[in-house]
Amino acid sequence: MRIVRTDITIAAPPQTVWSILDDLDRYGEWNRVLPRAAGFTTAGRRLDASIRFSNGVSHEFGPLLLRVVGARELRWVSEVPGEEVTRAEHYFILTPTADGGTHLEHCESFTGPLEDEMWPLMEQAGRADYIALNEALKARAEAAVAAPEAAALHPALPLARERASPGAVSVLRCRCPQDTVEVHVDAPAVHSHLCGCTQCWKPEGALFALTAVVPADAVKTVAHGEKLAVVDASKAIRRHACKACGAHMHGEVCDTDHHFFGLAFIHPELGSEASPAPEFAGFVSSIIESGVSPTRMVGIRRALGDQGIAACDAFSPEIMDLIAWHRIKLARAARA
Repeated sequence: MRIVRTDITIAAPPQTVWSILDDLDRYGEWNRVLPRAAGFTTAGRRLDASIRFSNGVSHEFGPLLLRVVGARELRWVSEVPGEEVTRAEHYFILTPTADGGTHLEHCESFTGPLEDEMWPLMEQAGRADYIALNEALKARAEAAVAAPEAAALHPALPLARERASPGAVSVLRCRCPQDTVEVHVDAPAVHSHLCGCTQCWKPEGALFALTAVVPADAVKTVAHGEKLAVVDASKAIRRHACKACGAHMHGEVCDTDHHFFGLAFIHPELGSEASPAPEFAGFVSSIIESGVSPTRMVGIRRALGDQGIAACDAFSPEIMDLIAWHRIKLARAARA
């Protein structure tokens, strides 16, 4: 067996490096060695790809994925048939470093009767090209971890102040310049948070929605309620949005056994008071489902941390504890 060994240290976590390796459609954007790769990165599947060495040799090949260990290992094998098969096993191994970076091993091993014939090409052009690929991967990963500005998280975030005083009446207004929907909220907003889910309403260009809850009986539509429509009646939270501008005015839960029954969800930036500062960011990973590249996630979480906002992939620990306890209450009631 002969092995081409290369390695590099990257100042970005394995999650970011992996997201680049796993995004096959964009290979041609950042490296010339593997300019094309297509398929689904699951062990046992075959890719459709091309490899081009700096000496001009280019090959179409269909490697079989042997191992796909998220953020840790990507391994495939190509075979040349014959009386005895020649195998070329290509692999990337990502190891977290103590300082939050990644040590990348990028290697290819050769076995079989064509091993000696292939080795001169791989020892010279192949090694140099794999080193070049490593450098390109490093540059792309390190550029990706930069934190965005706070306004990209949500435009109200840089101006968010302390919560409105208890008992204040907030007037929520949709974005229409005329025949504006108005909703009065006769209770303070609590549990203010950024939400990355695909259902919450987000201002143009914002990565997150700004959401809070109030008692459902404190919400009353006082003007142009005829413009409101439920966005999706199949969802647990029925969000009432303006049919003209699309702004979500309030959302309620109809299921009396639901953990959020009795609450209404609002978007504080539509209110007459300053938006309350968010206590946490929920469903952060869900912004990937909205089209955000996974390569940006480390930088986005860093930006949240810079603002003192804890990043959660559901709700805050406080709310998750409340939900878990609610399930216990339901179970006890069912047994009674």
